[in-house]
Amino acid sequence: MIYVYDILLTMRKFLLLSLFLLLLAGQFALALTPQDYIDRLDQNFNKLKDGQADITLGIGLQLIGCGGLQQQKGRLYFKAPDRFLIKLEHETYFIKGNTIKKIDSAGKRSYVQLLYAPDFSHGYNAGVLPRNFYLKIIKETSTEVLLEGIPKPGVLKNVTRVVCFIDPQENLLTRIDLTLRQHLSGKITIKYQPVDGINVPVATYGKSALELGKGSLIGLIYDLNGSNLKINQHLPDSLFEAGF
Repeated sequence: MIYVYDILLTMRKFLLLSLFLLLLAGQFALALTPQDYIDRLDQNFNKLKDGQADITLGIGLQLIGCGGLQQQKGRLYFKAPDRFLIKLEHETYFIKGNTIKKIDSAGKRSYVQLLYAPDFSHGYNAGVLPRNFYLKIIKETSTEVLLEGIPKPGVLKNVTRVVCFIDPQENLLTRIDLTLRQHLSGKITIKYQPVDGINVPVATYGKSALELGKGSLIGLIYDLNGSNLKINQHLPDSLFEAGF
């Protein structure tokens, strides 16, 4: 009788140990990598083929600790993966990747190529993060995931570190904290609104820095808000062509 009891006890211990190992293996199997989170973010981004909205854009420079926002109203158009058209009160901007074409109120045309900026040549989506940064997870809970990004060589000149805040339940990038040269910092906050079943970014605001002559940086603040959104309207390619 004691022998049978010992066998049953041993089997029970074996089953408990096996269950524990299975649960442990399951935990490791469910562990996500930075790329897994990027892919989840892009599941939402990729639903947005094009969009348009009325916008209010405020931009200001912080001089000696103070500064206000100069606001303009206009209309913004987007077409995936890499094109914007922004019509403001005094300027019109055609943006493709890292190239900007501008037409001012007098009809003067100019062309700008962004240097030392994130590489947007493949599009404005979450994929811009692994293309430009070495990523690692520094915090992971059921309600918040933080990805640290260190710029890859030759990509960014003034940013030394970013921290991306992700909502893992909605799979949305909600904030980016920036560490800049000259002991400066920045923060980008992104707000979303459900439109036709898709979480669409409708506002972004925060602060960064602008490089002036001789490499010095000055604080830059901005506030962009959108309204009257329409998405996936099959906007024509011709809308985004500047003609020069």
